[in-house]
Amino acid sequence: MTGWSLPLPRELEQGDVTCAFKFRPFAHEPGSVTVLGRTYADGGENQAKAILADFAVHPATAQHLATELATHCVSDAPPSGLVRHMAQAYLASGGMLPALYAAMLEHPATWAPDARKFRTPQDLLYAGLRAGGIDPGDKPQPWEGF
Repeated sequence: MTGWSLPLPRELEQGDVTCAFKFRPFAHEPGSVTVLGRTYADGGENQAKAILADFAVHPATAQHLATELATHCVSDAPPSGLVRHMAQAYLASGGMLPALYAAMLEHPATWAPDARKFRTPQDLLYAGLRAGGIDPGDKPQPWEGF
């Protein structure tokens, strides 16, 4: 995966670059490479794209992403069943992140009482009020009358 660089300021000014990275053929080491037991033929820019595409759908990637997301959103020690469900959904979708999010949201462990990293809409409202210096009281009823 050699030959990748950041665009130079003049390239950005001239509009020669359409993304955050630029492939520089002169910096690419030619030849095939073997990554995770698979050999990729020399294809310059396409070689790295093929490697990254395979990384995206690798089971270890799915496991890592599912664990990180569940740890951030559900619990510091997310249930293994939740992580497994999320990773399987991610892989089944061909590496699409929305499938990972949907799998997390549809799993019962996400909504378990001890999964307190998610705030209900009402709790989120109270937190916002408190952050703004407004005391919502002990048991506010913002939805009363609606």
